[in-house]
Amino acid sequence: MISFDWHQDLISPNESKKQELENLDLKNLGEVAYFSWARLNPNNDSHILAGAYLNLYNDIWIVCKQGDYWEDESFLDYRGNQHVVRKFKSYTELYRRIIKEQIDSVLLDIDIDYFTIENNTLNDKQYFTYISKDEIITLVSSKNELMKWVFNRLYGITIALEPECTGGLAKSLELFSIIESVWFNDSVGKMNIKWNHLIGS
Repeated sequence: MISFDWHQDLISPNESKKQELENLDLKNLGEVAYFSWARLNPNNDSHILAGAYLNLYNDIWIVCKQGDYWEDESFLDYRGNQHVVRKFKSYTELYRRIIKEQIDSVLLDIDIDYFTIENNTLNDKQYFTYISKDEIITLVSSKNELMKWVFNRLYGITIALEPECTGGLAKSLELFSIIESVWFNDSVGKMNIKWNHLIGS
């Protein structure tokens, strides 16, 4: 799993949550959706390690802006398998390390607050600044070596709008629309949209 986020989002599920996770019927999408909405940490900080605890993915690679501890860490899932958690301050650092690994499949997670420079997490006020549109395009473009590498192994994508940490829903959707315009030939949700990198755009 590769995640781009302002925060590290690495709160480990406590013992009671681990028990709930072990009892969760992963084949029942309604049960999974309810658990994700109502039972995970309300600050949305435990979803990554909850997924790792269930062995839904292997190692975790996070590009983030907030954090005091940047060393690699290990996390054990409910079967005793080890998952390595690696944290990076830039996607170029991530790329230099990840291309040395034998990885066949990638789940890509983007939290839109990654595109902020200052936000209410940093300054404890409702004051927000953002990286430029060109920087966002450079990051998510298939011309970016990291993104090209990801697309060749892509299993799935999750995107969190994070309106509280981006300055509101309208701003989150504006930032999301930049990704959408780079990746697709039309708006997400429309019928028969296509990936731009697959149609040569």
